[in-house]
Amino acid sequence: MPTRPAATDLDEVVLLGAHPRHPTMEILLLGTTGYGVALLALAPEETLTAALVLLFASGVCFTLWTSNANSLLQLEAPDHLRGRVVGLFYFGFAGTGSLGGVIAGLLASAGGTQLAFTVAGVVTIAASTAALLALREHQRLRLALATRLRP
Repeated sequence: MPTRPAATDLDEVVLLGAHPRHPTMEILLLGTTGYGVALLALAPEETLTAALVLLFASGVCFTLWTSNANSLLQLEAPDHLRGRVVGLFYFGFAGTGSLGGVIAGLLASAGGTQLAFTVAGVVTIAASTAALLALREHQRLRLALATRLRP
């Protein structure tokens, strides 16, 4: 456990160079997709060094994802609801984490850790792809509406 704060600090230092000055959905989706790819790449890995590199990459992507998600929610929420919105956000991550652990355990006991990481990676990439498509459609509709409203 003593290496966790150092790894978290290193994640943040690495992200400082790649992270924009403000949170964006695109960076959030980059984080979620990268997280899924890292998990998928980790599934068949048997060497310690490669596993450590992939775990570090997944941690960086997870930090990118969660920090952008949290920031975007706080920026969009009205002042009087911000605490409730952040509470729901953390409930979604911490409160449902136990369920994810049970599912991962069931998958690992049925087909090993390779199956658990593969399913986690595929589901994460699929969710990221669906979110990206929804974001592009939203942007397209917003542009079409703005074009129609121009004098």
